[in-house]
Amino acid sequence: MKKLTESKTTLVVMFFIFLLAVASFQSTREVEQPQRPVAETGFNQPAATLPTGRDPTTDNPAPQQSALDETLIVYYEVGCPFCEEVKAFLSDTGIREKLPIMEKDISTSDENMTDFVYAIVMCRIDIEEAAVPLLYANGICYRDAQEIIDYLSRRLETL
Repeated sequence: MKKLTESKTTLVVMFFIFLLAVASFQSTREVEQPQRPVAETGFNQPAATLPTGRDPTTDNPAPQQSALDETLIVYYEVGCPFCEEVKAFLSDTGIREKLPIMEKDISTSDENMTDFVYAIVMCRIDIEEAAVPLLYANGICYRDAQEIIDYLSRRLETL
């Protein structure tokens, strides 16, 4: 994995701003949610990201989403050989036509970097361990090229 080298200070500042926002949001909640494991990494994520089955604004049953409604986001950086491995897999398999996949280059866009910070915070990845490539799939982070390829291969088999 390629470690992030550019504008680490900006990333840290954005990370702490996001943490403050998350802490503020969580302090308004009445009940602490249980934790659930994220992928096989051992990191935890709040269970609040799990679908509740009800629309919180109307208390009506929430519409069911299919697995294909889930957007997969691949974060990468230009010049990263592991990122190129994942991108080659995406091209070689034609998976882009079968699954909703977004690719975001964090080295060329502040918005993409902000999204990346959001993903690592939601997956409780330490800022010092943040690296690309990273796949964010329905609240779960897959953190290295082979893990990403394995996950996407499993998804392809189910189509």
